[in-house]
Amino acid sequence: GEYLAAQILLVCENSEHALTFTQLQQAKDNGTLLNVVQKFAEPRYQEGYEKGIHDHDASAIIESLLNQKSTLDLLIYPVSCRVVAQ
Repeated sequence: GEYLAAQILLVCENSEHALTFTQLQQAKDNGTLLNVVQKFAEPRYQEGYEKGIHDHDASAIIESLLNQKSTLDLLIYPVSCRVVAQ
């Protein structure tokens, strides 16, 4: 589940894939985050993901990280960047 969550987050950071952090946040707010994770994992069945286990764990991890990202505000940036911004 952790690896799947990490793969989804890496894809969101790259512009190569259509999935973005905004879409993840919207899916979390709509309650459809599990569906998004399942769609992401479907073509990767050969990587050993078990539906109902890894996708559920990954969606819980991503939901927690999205909550942290939204509440941390500017603390998500390194100290050096915040100092320069000051």
